[in-house]
Amino acid sequence: MQQTLAGPAVVAGFDGSFESRWALRWAASEARRRNLPLHAVHVVQWPTSVLPMPLDWLSGDLQELLRKDMEDTAAANDGPAPEVSIVEGSVVGRLCELSQGAAMLVVGAHGEAGLSGQLIGSVAFSAAANASCPVVVIRGHYELPDASKLPIVAGIDGVENGARVLEFALAAGAARQCAVLAVRACAPAGQSHIGDDDHRMLEQVVAIHRATYPSVEMWAQADEGAPSEVLIALSKSAQLVVAGAHGEGGSGGPLLGAVSQQLLQHASCPVAIVR
Repeated sequence: MQQTLAGPAVVAGFDGSFESRWALRWAASEARRRNLPLHAVHVVQWPTSVLPMPLDWLSGDLQELLRKDMEDTAAANDGPAPEVSIVEGSVVGRLCELSQGAAMLVVGAHGEAGLSGQLIGSVAFSAAANASCPVVVIRGHYELPDASKLPIVAGIDGVENGARVLEFALAAGAARQCAVLAVRACAPAGQSHIGDDDHRMLEQVVAIHRATYPSVEMWAQADEGAPSEVLIALSKSAQLVVAGAHGEGGSGGPLLGAVSQQLLQHASCPVAIVR
């Protein structure tokens, strides 16, 4: 049976892995900052070679331990008491169901079964590609104690996409009381230059939201270089990088554009994918 939310909430996927714990802690902090409900979900996905069984096989004691684990993890960052769900089915499918109407979905870059050589796990990648809401993938230096002092970087690619990306970045900046850097990167370094049209587009996107978030310090800059390379470099000194699922003019359907894929694999901080 499809599971949906009663209203906007921060949804966190949890499988007991180290990175899913950090994802839940990050989600708990975000829910507290934005005064939103927190929903933690653990999905039991049966291997294709195993006949699926009802969740009844998981004893009440084990389910209670799992629930307490999620509640304690969220409480570590003074987050709100989470609504906890333990469900069965496809992990990605269940998370995407809950993404409908959610404020955001938060997952770790790798799960319990992740391979050490992978740059990003299949669940994180597929959730970012198919969820209905913004997806935050937790990776990099999110655990550093001074990360909250760093700015949020918003990758601006066109007016329409850029407005959605900057809206998410500014809302996060307002919640964290940190600066937001809006970046337009579009010219391969050494081959061309940023033109007047790029500067005007960046100024237009910034102007759309500046009055809505007067308390957020916002900078705007146009950089030469491939967008993915510029944003990955900036992620080393950011607490969050926000990018669109697709570049301007890209497909509006599922899957991801080249820049968002590169960020999910190589960024040094958490990445938010907005569609």
